[in-house]
Amino acid sequence: MHRTAFERKLQSGPVVLLTLFLLVNLSFTSPVQIPVRNAETDALQEENPFFSSQSGYETTIGDDPWIEIDVGVSAASSVTIYERTGVYNIRTYDLATLMGPGGSFSTGAFEEYNVTSDGNVLTIHCFRPNIDGGGNNIVATRLDGVAGFPNGLWATRIDSYVMGIGGVPETRFNALGEHMMNHTVLGDDHSEIVLGYSYIYRVLPPSNLTTAVQGSDITLSWTPSPSFGIDYYKVYAGNAPRLMDLNTPIGSTPFGSSTPVWTHFGGASNQEHYYLVRAYNSTYGLESYTSNTAGIFAIQFEQGRNAFSLPLEPFNLTYVSDLWNRIPGSQSLFWMGPDDRWVEYEGPGYPDVVAENGNGYMVDLLQDVRFVFTGLPGSMIKCKDGFGFDSAARGNLNGIYGNYRVLLQWSRPTQNGTYFRVLRSDSRDGFFEQGGYREIGTISFSTTPLYYADLDPFSDSDNVFYMIVPVDPSGRNGSSSFSLAVIRMEFGPGIVSFGIPVRTFEIHSVDSISTSLDPVVGVSYFTDGIWKFHSKEMPSSVYYAPITQGEGYQMSVDLNGPVTIEFIGM
Repeated sequence: MHRTAFERKLQSGPVVLLTLFLLVNLSFTSPVQIPVRNAETDALQEENPFFSSQSGYETTIGDDPWIEIDVGVSAASSVTIYERTGVYNIRTYDLATLMGPGGSFSTGAFEEYNVTSDGNVLTIHCFRPNIDGGGNNIVATRLDGVAGFPNGLWATRIDSYVMGIGGVPETRFNALGEHMMNHTVLGDDHSEIVLGYSYIYRVLPPSNLTTAVQGSDITLSWTPSPSFGIDYYKVYAGNAPRLMDLNTPIGSTPFGSSTPVWTHFGGASNQEHYYLVRAYNSTYGLESYTSNTAGIFAIQFEQGRNAFSLPLEPFNLTYVSDLWNRIPGSQSLFWMGPDDRWVEYEGPGYPDVVAENGNGYMVDLLQDVRFVFTGLPGSMIKCKDGFGFDSAARGNLNGIYGNYRVLLQWSRPTQNGTYFRVLRSDSRDGFFEQGGYREIGTISFSTTPLYYADLDPFSDSDNVFYMIVPVDPSGRNGSSSFSLAVIRMEFGPGIVSFGIPVRTFEIHSVDSISTSLDPVVGVSYFTDGIWKFHSKEMPSSVYYAPITQGEGYQMSVDLNGPVTIEFIGM
């Protein structure tokens, strides 16, 4: 959608206030619509100093899909006029009067007003003898009784105007909005202004998407879009965080249903599966940005003892006791204590701690069990229709760590833009929360190759996540890249348990970790019911094992530790 003068106007105070009001979840009633106005009317608004462009409009990474809806006067039950000639003169006229003889009033300054409507626009005519050129002083007008707008709907455009003797054309814009500060001065003799009304309808995304296992099914739930008029939600999915099919949904909620729940029947049979949701309004054909990504990750446990780690970040605070209760057939669950010893949990009364993504655990089971973990992956996307990263480029954001900095690299989308925004968050789903991220830099679209160096990545947190957002020539944000996780973990000295916190792009092994850092003595992996130790002095092929997501490991670090390792992935 091209950026019009009206869109630039949205950054002003009064329209923002109106837009914020629209975010409440009201029952949807479509007001009377009139044709979209012409470019000349838009040009009038572009001139308007009252609607000057201001920074800070964005509430999330948006610009959320939107449409301007014109509202006819006939959608109201009455109209209130605010006139000021020394003091405020407030008059309210019902619809029958306005569309019939019109509403009339006079002021002490010899102004004679007549207010009429054809059902679409409001016409205010003023006659005043030529005294000093100060006639026709309108402060604001408000439609009352429009469905969905209990606080009224204020004028947003000037369709036409006629200047009287001594009128000041620039003051006509004072009739727009609800500022109540200044008024028009359209002049003496005969002057007139024709006002129209509209609002901005935005389709905002759902939020807080989670997954839950219900037998062989996966139930998705989320916080509904705050926009009214949402007809249903579309569900998109894929077998990896960056392999989401964003073109074809796998399902949707029933049309007209406001229940923010959807079930993927048989979904728990997948080893991995990831989901996101978009809100849809069929009246205007608008589909929201994507929600955060939520996923599942299944681990096949064997009877007896198993080492594991949390493959995803839990949605909520999770304790070792929660894992013990949830994994069927658990006899004991072990976590690594501060004295380098495994601590056993067998039920209430045993020592309990928070279970964290990135730590290693052990579980003793009575039988083979396939358990499905749920949570947040390390990579997500803010996707909408139109301009932005296409399917070929959106998954190419990568990074390397060295010299205490992160070097980001990405691919150029097919559509041309002006620059890229480099965003950073300290939480996986922070890009979907107001205040959950910040812009750390911009890069010109013409830069070759495309890269950005974050010189102080861990200033706020050991968990950092990056997202690239292209900006089109009109200044609008487009669909983002998939985000990138860079997680720094500290180990030792002593024996520590761990698991990789994300699916890494680089292939790690017990040998690569053992030999890459001097204080590391070696790494143990669990197989056939025992721990096998790979020391750094061993050939790489002896007691070799890859470091994989969902598995648990132990690391031995000498007294020269601790050591830090940066895991980069999704």
